Amino acid sequence: MIVTQLSGISWNAQTRQLAIDNAQVAELRRNIAQSSAQNQAFFSLTVNEKEYRASVDGDGKIQVRRNWEGVSLLSRLFKPFYGHCSQAIEAALNKVSKPEHDAFMQERRECNRIYAENFSQLCAELRHRVERQEDWDLSGLFRVPGNKARMEATMRGMERGAVDFSEMSNDDLAGIIKRSKMMVDISQVKNFLVKDKLGKEISICYGKAIRDSHENKEQRRCKELAVSTIAFCYSRAAETGEFSKYAISLSAALFDSKSSNDSKHDEDALLLRARGQELTGAILENWPDSANRPPVAPKPKLSTAENGAFPPVKGAEFGNVIAQLESVFANRGSV
Repeated sequence: MIVTQLSGISWNAQTRQLAIDNAQVAELRRNIAQSSAQNQAFFSLTVNEKEYRASVDGDGKIQVRRNWEGVSLLSRLFKPFYGHCSQAIEAALNKVSKPEHDAFMQERRECNRIYAENFSQLCAELRHRVERQEDWDLSGLFRVPGNKARMEATMRGMERGAVDFSEMSNDDLAGIIKRSKMMVDISQVKNFLVKDKLGKEISICYGKAIRDSHENKEQRRCKELAVSTIAFCYSRAAETGEFSKYAISLSAALFDSKSSNDSKHDEDALLLRARGQELTGAILENWPDSANRPPVAPKPKLSTAENGAFPPVKGAEFGNVIAQLESVFANRGSV
């Protein structure tokens, strides 16, 4: 996550005044929009050596929070100026005219569209390598982490223009795809935790969670495509070795089973994580790989006379009914 410190931005806790000019506001908006287009949860910035997190909600409004906000009630009681700087930054970033807001939203939509197109090509590149395993060393795929700085630079470039993915390493490709999938709280699928046999229902449930969580169609498509690519690799993985179904379901987990009360020696926590891995494997095993299906040709559109249906007839056009009937019967007789 990128953290930026724009010179000149400061917060006076005594007067509760924020020092920020229009140029700084515009730069922050651009950075936050780029972060949102890359499907990152938030954009980090610092003011008075304190870190804040800015994100964009579904309505395009920017929300700003301190890193510790909402974590501890004790921290609220002993910080008399709790939240005021966050609110001031938020108000400055959201104070825009309608033309500015429209331009900002158009830029976000364009970034999302370009990013989604590039992400599709990235997934296609990894699929190509997995299909031709004899030409690539895929050991450690999904298990070996990619270079974080290199991956973030690639993701920033993916929202602006074309990227040459053929020069990227397997680990970087897999790392970006792993970061793009959606993690679901395992408690949301409690009904699956007691089942001995898992089928297509868990994949349907996971797909619904993606659709419910992402209204933006480009972001939703990226999430679905990420899981489709992982499932594609899962189906073609060897049963042994570092590039295996076990390694993928372990390292590309789709469920978050961690909590603050968990410990490494807690048997219940270990069982829950193992169950999450099993659910991940069931999703990847049953995931509908729509990205590989050939496009379906559209059905030919028949005229109203050919398909036997007629539009409503107005009184003045009643004489045309006889001509249409004659045409239909003539066509049927010639077959």
